[in-house]
This record gives sequence, structure tokens and C-alpha cells, in this order.
Amino acid sequence: MPTISCFIVVMLIMFSSYTFSMLKSFYMTEAAKELNVAANVFQAQLSSSSNTLDYANAKQFCKRVFNDYSIRYTIIMSDGSVLADSWTESENMENHADRTEFIRVINGEDYSQTSRYSSTIGKDMLYVAIPFVENGGLAAVLRVSKPIDDIKSPFYKFLLKPFVATLILFVLSMFMIYIVSRKISLPLEELKNAAMDFTKGKNDIVFPHSSIEEIDILSITMDNMVSKLEHRILTITKQRDEEQALLQNMTEAVIVVNRDRELIKFNRAAENMFGFNAEDVVGQKLVKVLYNSDFLETVDRVFATNIPIEASMRAENPQGTFNYRINGVKIPSVNLANIKAVFVITDITHLRKLETMRQDFVANVSHELKTPITSIIGFSETLVQDTEIAEKDRERFTGIIYKQANRLKTIIDDLLVLSRLEYNTDANTLEFMPSNLSNVVQATINSVYKLAKGSGLVFEIDLDEKIVVNVNVQLIELAIQNLLMNAIKYSKEDSGSIEVKLYTKNSEAIVEIKDYGVGIPGDSIDRIFERFYRVDKGRSRKVGGTGLGLSLVKRIAMLHAGHVNVHSELGEGSTFYLHLPYDCAIV
Repeated sequence: MPTISCFIVVMLIMFSSYTFSMLKSFYMTEAAKELNVAANVFQAQLSSSSNTLDYANAKQFCKRVFNDYSIRYTIIMSDGSVLADSWTESENMENHADRTEFIRVINGEDYSQTSRYSSTIGKDMLYVAIPFVENGGLAAVLRVSKPIDDIKSPFYKFLLKPFVATLILFVLSMFMIYIVSRKISLPLEELKNAAMDFTKGKNDIVFPHSSIEEIDILSITMDNMVSKLEHRILTITKQRDEEQALLQNMTEAVIVVNRDRELIKFNRAAENMFGFNAEDVVGQKLVKVLYNSDFLETVDRVFATNIPIEASMRAENPQGTFNYRINGVKIPSVNLANIKAVFVITDITHLRKLETMRQDFVANVSHELKTPITSIIGFSETLVQDTEIAEKDRERFTGIIYKQANRLKTIIDDLLVLSRLEYNTDANTLEFMPSNLSNVVQATINSVYKLAKGSGLVFEIDLDEKIVVNVNVQLIELAIQNLLMNAIKYSKEDSGSIEVKLYTKNSEAIVEIKDYGVGIPGDSIDRIFERFYRVDKGRSRKVGGTGLGLSLVKRIAMLHAGHVNVHSELGEGSTFYLHLPYDCAIV
């Protein structure tokens, strides 16, 4: 309310000033009228004695008649000399030919009024002058005057009471304004504080009510507005959090670029994929952050069209060569400066590897199956067409057919087992039971004992008999059997032994099988668990391998939440480790 108070004060001052000016003007006008009447009376008194001005007795007459009044009377001759004055000796007065009121009358005016300082009296005076005509000509100028202070004094006395009344009214008005303003300003202040609390994010905002209907309506309106805003904010926040959670948990990298090719947003997958750091790259030019000609070309294509674009990208880093699929789309906007483009980048390196593996698998399985089938067909055709073949050759051909058919059966059986294991991707679909792992290992050793003995090999066994693991016994036996068969097949003729150990380490049960055979070259270590991969194809076929054994071992280990690895030196032998973690084990 300070503004209203100041406005009222200014208005009162202006009104008072105007009123004061009007009253002052009124008083001065009335004083002038009074002097005019006095001048006419003065003229009449002078003329009543005779129709001519008695120059000899004028001074005494002026003093005798008017000496007791507060009005000053002066008779000024036509030449400006003072004949008589009721307040001052005329002999001591200077010529008045330069006085304004005198000059106006001399110039023919019937009435002259002026205010000025009187050097004779030493006061500000109000003058009224009229001509004294004698015999048709101007004989003298009769001047009547009065001190302005004598006029103002009653005027100020008259204003005193209205001024006091106005002052009292002003004080009362200010008091009432204060009371009313407090009544209005307090609830408004509370409304303002509540609104400020809301802008600061405080909850449970309560807008006050008052006895003023308009403020109550404002309070209710603001309360409804806050409720709607809170609901909208919650909705927007929820949507933002959901979108942020979705964006940040996507496995695909998401990158947002503006029309100036500046990186403005990306998710966690993009950080991990390309090594971004939000504080360093947001707002930077894309060419400085992710310099890849394929990607930059795709960005230009997206901004140049309004349809989604799909492209591919290759990138190399110290970890190797990676392949990516890019899906980009432009986000239009009415404001050209706000046009953006979103790019979803998927790492398809693994898919490409799988595609390569699939192609290799198809080629390998075709080759592996073609060899025994070709042998079977060839020798069978010979037996069918040549009915007179020697019995010795017939027996040899039949033996070859039988051997190749068994090999074909073994390959198909391994493929069926591997396919079944890959189909059962969830370990819960298999039957697991607590089993003493040392008994499983020992039983598997016993099953290949004769084959090892026939190759001149013995088993050196060191098994921890206290390890009980929750496993599928048949699959674990198959995995260990494949590892043992590999150790037997690829051991040197004079190696003498195969070491088999069972122990625990770092919460894992580990089956270790070590041979002293030909070993594995370093460039083949990472590929020996692929299907149909052979280090030495000639030797593999000679010993009767299918190329699927280690793939089965790897898949069985994965189904048990474990893994298999190998350490080997060419010419020194190989050591395979089958790890079974204790998160599915019982000790």
C-alpha cells in the first residue's frame, strides 16, 4: 500500500496547493475591491467640499479624515509630485511619476491595480489608483494602498482551522489506509510467500484465506493452479524418468545431434561404446568427438531428408574391429534452429561373427558329412556293380563302409546332442541333483580306461572326494569324457600318462585334465571350442574326431553357469580346466 499512500499524499498536496492559491487569489481580489471602494469614497470626499481640488488644505484634509484607518491614501499630482499622503510627509516623498499605477492612470486608464514593494513604506503593498478629474482634465491621481501582510494575516487566520482540520483528516486517512492496507496486504503477503515456497519446490503448500472475497477467490484459484501444476509436474517428471531410464538402460547407443552437428545428448551405452564423457563432449562438434566417415556421412543424409535412414559403420580401436548398424531419423521443428536428429547405433560385431561362424559351420558340416557319405556311396556302388569282386576286397570295402557309417552316426549324434543343449538355454529346464563330483569323474575315467590302456597311457588321479555339486550327471560325464578322449587321442606315444585332478579354488569346483601330447598353436587357442574347428585336420580324421567334442564341453559348462579354458604349449601338451561355480554347488 505505500504506492496508494503516496498517491493520496500527492493528491492532497496538489488539492491543498490549488485551494490555497484560489483562496489567496480570492482574498487579493476582495482586498483590491475594498481599495477600489475606498478610492471612490476618497474621491467623493474630496469632491464634496468643492468641485475643485484645494491644493492648500489637501494634505491636512487627507490626514484629518483618514489618519485612523489601516488604508494609506495618497494624492499624486499630474506631474508626479505627491500633494498629500496619510502615512508619510509629502515633502519627504520622491516624485511618483515612475510608479506603475500612476503611469497607467496618466495613460488614460480609469482604474489601475498593482502589487509591488514600496520604497517609502518599506513593505509590499497592494495599490489601486483612479483619476481625479477637474474641469474635464486630469488634475491628480488618487491612490489607495494597503500592506499585503495586512491582507494575508486574516487570510492565514482563516486558513488555520481548515488546515488543522485537513491535517487531522489526513492523519485519520493515513491511519485508515494503514489499517485497510494491512488487512489487504497481510493475506497478499502470505499468498506471495506461499507462491515463493512453491517455486522453491516445497510440498504441501497451503494458500491462506481472509475475510476479503476477492483475495479468497485469488487464493482458491492459486490453490487449484498449484494442484494442476503439481499434477502436471509429476506427470512430466514420471515421463522424463521413464524415458531416461529407458534410454539409459538400452543396450543400443543413442546419440542426439543438432543441425550444427553438435553432440547434445547420449545414453550410457554410447559412453561405453565410444568412450564418451558427458562433461567433456556435450556441446562439442561431432567431428571432434566421433570422427568416422561412415557415421558423418549418415548424419548428413539424415539432415538432408525427412525419412529414416539405415546404414552401417566400421570402427577400429585397440580392442579390434567393430561393426555397427545405424538407424537415424530427423526430428522436425517449426523453429529451424531446434531441428535435431536421433541416431540409434547397434553393435552387430557379435552378429557378424555368428554369421561367419554359421557360414563356417555350414561349410564344415557339409564337408564332414560329405566325406563319409562319399566313401559309403563309392564303395557300396563298387560292391553293387562288381558282383565278381574278390572276397578279400569285398570284406575290406565292407569294413570301410561300416567305419564311415559309424563315423557319420557319431557326427549326427554329436550334432543332435549339441542342438539339444543349445535349445535348452535355461539351466532350469534340465534335471540337476546333488552329486559327488569325484564319483562322476572316476566313473568317466573307468569308461575310457581300456582305450587309454590300449594307447599305452595310465591315469594319474588326484580327486577331492568331499566335493558335492548340484549338476546334471549325464552332461558332466559327457563333458569329462570328451576331454579325456581328446587327451588320449592327442597324447604322444611315449607320453605315458594323463593327469586328472579335482579340487576347489575361489568358490569353484575345478576338473583339471592334463596330457603330454602335441599341444595347440597359440593362434588356435581361441577357436578350438568352435564346432568342426580342427587344429590338424589330417590328424583329427586319423584319430576319428568329429570336431564337435570341445563345443559340447563348452556348452555343458555354460549350462552349469561355469566355463572351460585351456593352457597349452606346442609340443609340450595341453591342460583343460572345467570350472563349476559354487553358486549352484553344495559343499
